Amino acid sequence: MKKLLSILPCTHEVQPLLDNIWNEYDFHLYADNLSLKPVDENYLIIGDMDSIDNYDNIPKNKIHPIMDQTTTDSEKTLHWALENGYSSLTLLGDIRSRADHFLYNLRLLHMNYERFLELSLESHEEKIFIIDDKQIHNIPLEIGQGIALVSLFCTSHVITQGLEYNSNGLMSNLGYYNICNKATHNNVRIEVKSGAIVCMISKK
Repeated sequence: MKKLLSILPCTHEVQPLLDNIWNEYDFHLYADNLSLKPVDENYLIIGDMDSIDNYDNIPKNKIHPIMDQTTTDSEKTLHWALENGYSSLTLLGDIRSRADHFLYNLRLLHMNYERFLELSLESHEEKIFIIDDKQIHNIPLEIGQGIALVSLFCTSHVITQGLEYNSNGLMSNLGYYNICNKATHNNVRIEVKSGAIVCMISKK
């Protein structure tokens, strides 16, 4: 499975995480920014090039302009990943720093998660991805680690095991289910019988 890491504009708080996970990915895309320092030369900057003030110190072979104002830089990254045969994509950044970007990136997850084997938003604080009724998810967590299951896009039937507050029923559209939930076992089992939910795992 080819794995791509996309780095969104973010603060330096995310740099230690980037340093730790860099080698887990086959390639790295910066979405119209160079806010974090690359670990090596295995990267490319793509986007409409309207977010970096000075490109003079960046090698020309590291810049791939996509002059399309109808799509966001996150969308450009997603399309690039699909066009280049990547089946796993992680969008890394301060994913909640702007509410409008956060909501739009959630929409991107929902609209495109079926096109990837793995698609997630990630920061130094949390990881967010979609779970649907295609398979049962067994998620390794530390005991006491925070997790939230959110039904945003449709009414979902969700069954869980290994949580402080387990679910065995319907989660209504735009409804939250125990956003302060915690793992009570090292393996949390989540089965979505119908619909799809957003899973948010805390790293704190």
